[in-house]
Amino acid sequence: MTKPLISGKASPENLKNFFETLKKKSLMGTLIVGDGITEKIIYFSMGGLRMVVDGKARVETLEEILLQKGYTQQKHLEKAKEEQKEKQEKTLGQILVEMGYLDRKKLKEAVIEKVERELEDLFVWQEAEFQFSEGNPPPEFYEKKQQSLSISFDIDAFLRKFQGKEKKWDSIAKEIYSPRLVFEKAEENIDTTQFDKLEQKVLESLDGNTSIENLEEKLGLARNQVYETIYNLQRKKVIQKISASKQKEIESKADLEEIRKLEEALDKAVEQIKIRMRLVKLYEKNKIVDKAAQNYHILGDLVAKENPEQAIGYYEKAVDYDPQNLPLHKKIFNYYRNTNQIEKATERGFRFANLLRGFGLLNRAKEFFVQLVQMAPRKPEIRKGYAEVLEELDQRQEALQQYEAYAQLAKEKNNQKEYIQALEKMQKLDDTNIQIRRRLRLAQGKSQWSLQDLDFWLTTKIFIGVLASLILLAFGYELVARSAFVKAGNQARLLMRQKEFQKAREPLEEVKNNYPLSTIVLYAQDLLDECNELEAIEKQNQSLQRLEEALVYEFQAKYASALKLYQELASSTSLAVKKVAKGCLQRLSKEKEKVQKKWEQSLSFSSLQEASDQEVETVFAQRKRLLKKYGSFIQKPRLPMRIYPYPHGAELILNGNPLPYGEERAHLVFSPLEKNILVMKMEDYEFPNRIISLNHLNKGVVRLSLHPFVRVLDFGGMIYGAALNADKSTLFVFGQNIAAYDIEGEKILSSELGSFPEEWELDFPKYFKGWMTIGLAKPVFAKEHFWLSLKEGVYRFSLKGRQLQARKVDLLQKEPLGVPVLGVENKQLLFAKGAKISSIYLPNPYILWSYSLDAPLVGEPVQVGNMVYFLTQKRSLYEMNIRISSHPPQKIYQAKEDFSSTLVVAQGILFLPTTSSLIAYNVAKQRTLWKIPIPEGVIGLAVLRSRYLLVSTSGGELLCIKLDKHSPKTVWRYRFRGTFATTPFTILNRWIYVGCQNGMLYAFSFEEDRERLQLEWFYPTDAAIYAPILNGEKDLFVITVGGKVYQFRK
Repeated sequence: MTKPLISGKASPENLKNFFETLKKKSLMGTLIVGDGITEKIIYFSMGGLRMVVDGKARVETLEEILLQKGYTQQKHLEKAKEEQKEKQEKTLGQILVEMGYLDRKKLKEAVIEKVERELEDLFVWQEAEFQFSEGNPPPEFYEKKQQSLSISFDIDAFLRKFQGKEKKWDSIAKEIYSPRLVFEKAEENIDTTQFDKLEQKVLESLDGNTSIENLEEKLGLARNQVYETIYNLQRKKVIQKISASKQKEIESKADLEEIRKLEEALDKAVEQIKIRMRLVKLYEKNKIVDKAAQNYHILGDLVAKENPEQAIGYYEKAVDYDPQNLPLHKKIFNYYRNTNQIEKATERGFRFANLLRGFGLLNRAKEFFVQLVQMAPRKPEIRKGYAEVLEELDQRQEALQQYEAYAQLAKEKNNQKEYIQALEKMQKLDDTNIQIRRRLRLAQGKSQWSLQDLDFWLTTKIFIGVLASLILLAFGYELVARSAFVKAGNQARLLMRQKEFQKAREPLEEVKNNYPLSTIVLYAQDLLDECNELEAIEKQNQSLQRLEEALVYEFQAKYASALKLYQELASSTSLAVKKVAKGCLQRLSKEKEKVQKKWEQSLSFSSLQEASDQEVETVFAQRKRLLKKYGSFIQKPRLPMRIYPYPHGAELILNGNPLPYGEERAHLVFSPLEKNILVMKMEDYEFPNRIISLNHLNKGVVRLSLHPFVRVLDFGGMIYGAALNADKSTLFVFGQNIAAYDIEGEKILSSELGSFPEEWELDFPKYFKGWMTIGLAKPVFAKEHFWLSLKEGVYRFSLKGRQLQARKVDLLQKEPLGVPVLGVENKQLLFAKGAKISSIYLPNPYILWSYSLDAPLVGEPVQVGNMVYFLTQKRSLYEMNIRISSHPPQKIYQAKEDFSSTLVVAQGILFLPTTSSLIAYNVAKQRTLWKIPIPEGVIGLAVLRSRYLLVSTSGGELLCIKLDKHSPKTVWRYRFRGTFATTPFTILNRWIYVGCQNGMLYAFSFEEDRERLQLEWFYPTDAAIYAPILNGEKDLFVITVGGKVYQFRK
């Protein structure tokens, strides 16, 4: 289809003009009329027309007309329909003629009447839009042969017939302006015998609640018949419209029902523009602004390629309803700028820049104001806005320049009020500038000098000196000297304000040496003394801050850092700071000597190989106590690994059965800092598909446990991310190869894409904090598909037989959406890129909304009911109701430390992990319940049995905290030696699985009655475990940085 030649609303006047143009110019082409529910396509050829009606019928069908006129019978129609199932290329009328049930001449009469009724219906179709294009109709027109009607068509005859009804249809259209109108009887008892059958039928159905469109469905009449009958009855004053309030209530219900039908029709419609136009009108009418904005946005995207100007019109309406849609503001601005519509571009750009400023995105607002100043340098409001942004960024010199330009523009336009405002802003930024003060006082109509100015003693003395010099012209040299001092004094003041004390002295020393007048030397020395005093105060403040920092380090048991600071502060110029620092240094130095002596005593064994088990246990206990309290303080040389055969006379017990091994066949390797002993080598014996770990070494008995280990899956290259489907039957793997693993069939299914295409560029989530997301592109399973985001676009993968099929989802976005982070009830999929979060609607994929936070995310979003919570790198906690897309995320809490991982929810409370503490936050009451200091920082959280929290720290410690609203308690702790937990915990009933940075997988069991965890077994993989451990139906899947997937039987 080409661009429409004629288009507009389907009113009687417009349609009359169209048919007259069709006749006058002898046009051939396609007329499409529709309201989103019904569509009529009419192809006008030389001397004839062909028509297809799709959707809800508005007039009688051809079958109904044939029965009304008595041309055929119902039983003949049924037989013809059965025959038509085999002869699908023929119409029902043709089959009736072939079977002898209908005369060809009568069929022609019925078809002509049907077409005339359809054309006449156009003139009462107020909610429809029409467009006429020269050329052939769309391809789907020819696919509906059974529905098509073809006749020879005389436009002259049709117009003559229409001219007789023209005035009447105009009157009907003005009086009955909507099919939603409801009429009622003017009186209760009406004598219906004076009316014809059609009028009687309509009168009997009027109940004061049924609209015209429902009336036609109820009576099985064409709309033009109902309109004409209602119009005649109203003129006879037999019926009347219902009250305005009741009419509004009925229309509102009907609108909502129509919205539901239109939204359902969207899934099937090829041409969505008409449907969405109808939808936005209904949303506007019923004040559903978020949906109106969303559909205007989509309309703009649909027409953007063919008609950019129309698209911008839709975008303008979208931002009117959703003014916080930043990307759309930018898109409109870019269009106006690129089409050289400077006035509109600056107006839109100014609104966009102020929105950015309102969201706290000051640097982006500054970049935008730079463009606006280049486009419109003489607009005062732009200069003012730019200056205010620079002022908020504390860029004083640039802000002064923009306020100066703003003041000059205001002065040129004789706007005294704005001129004074600009000067006041300049004075606020530079209160030592005498010139600005004078200009401001002149503008305010006051004397150039005031008593407040004289309070500034330096300015007063300079003014007196300058005045004396002007009076005594003979003292010209002194005048020059004073002018030089004024300049040097202003420069020194500015540098002192910036705490550049050494640089501040230089101009004062220079003017003091160049002009050795007593007054100049005196003034300069006064300023030098003031500079020295300010510098001393600043140094003392810094020393106090560092002393406070050292005390905090000591409180946090970071003794090495505290000792270093005390040593620096012992030579402080502040006597008070120096005295306190020396006392702390002396105390801490004695403590260090004492601790170091104890540590060295624990290393007094001449040879660890010769040490007894009891001596080794003593080392464990003593070193554990020292490390717990002074771990960051002492100098600790690493002990060598101890390798030795089984103890003499020891017995190896494997799952309760003794194994007779000699000394030469089995070796144990362990670290003196770790009580758990790992079997590294057992010669001449293999345990296929099993994990071996040693639990106890006691009284010469070595007890081993075997745990099920299935296999290592190799997908032929690096793995970037993995996910399980809903029934946990398939593992999807994304990496250098894209594939799926059939868990039951134990087969790897290849993708139709094969290996990872080189031209694709990964969109790694570098903006996430937290070990679980470093360097991984994460797929998400939602709505029966695996979803993956690449810089090239969003892809969804589905299983077809034994192969993965990939499909790119066209979302019409210009920039990558980022990484999928959360699937919401199989209806939405949330993406994150930098500080921007977006959502796509899964049933009919399109971008539902996009918003910007104050910074990139930390960890992943968490959903609780309708609410989703986000943590950002600017220490902010946001919440958003995902059911109401027009409401952007709201900041509900500002932390004082950086967040470090994904938050968790338990007992209706949010638990927020930071780099130095764990915070419990009550959303309902919007207040902090408690805060636990964790100096090493939280890198992982999980809820255990709803009453406990598992916490992992960057220092390698695993904590179990019993929850309480006021006084939470740490009931158990475990420290990993030389490593730390990296992934979110996987909790299955009483089992807790933890992956670590050194590649170890740990399995703990939870004993709730004793409120403790027991290490059951651990297994070394090939490389670090950063991705979450996936929980299958029967198995666990562990992904390592080395590119392998380990399958463990639960």
